[in-house]
Amino acid sequence: MGVSDTEELIANVQRDMTPDQVVALFGEPSGGRPEKCISCHFRYFAPTGMLSAQREGYTGFEVQFSDGKVQGWRIFRGFPSYNPSIPVPSLFKWEFRVLGVLAIFGIASGLLLRIIPVGIQKYEDVLHVFARTKIAAERLPVRVSIYHA
Repeated sequence: MGVSDTEELIANVQRDMTPDQVVALFGEPSGGRPEKCISCHFRYFAPTGMLSAQREGYTGFEVQFSDGKVQGWRIFRGFPSYNPSIPVPSLFKWEFRVLGVLAIFGIASGLLLRIIPVGIQKYEDVLHVFARTKIAAERLPVRVSIYHA
């Protein structure tokens, strides 16, 4: 967590937030949370495998509660530290693309499966009405041929 990450934490965590609001924002704390949090603290640490920056820096943070409301927070620093700018592995990039294509295909298929049966049913209805219709011969147009052999 660099300077901008620290600013983001400060912007997101506000005094007098409840424990439930903090959990909704950051998820469950690393060590779990007590059932009733009157005067407690939540700690959030970067996963050990993500501590790959070979310098001192951000490793996590703690949110402190008093009377069931946020009273403060602090940033944990250590060596090695968390580097949030680690690129996403290409494997995940391909997975996201494949999932996106599958989602679009699924939506398009769902729409087509709804539209096509309706069109087929309407076509069959028109054919049945036409087959049951009896048109008197005198109402049919007379074929006039202007070609003489």
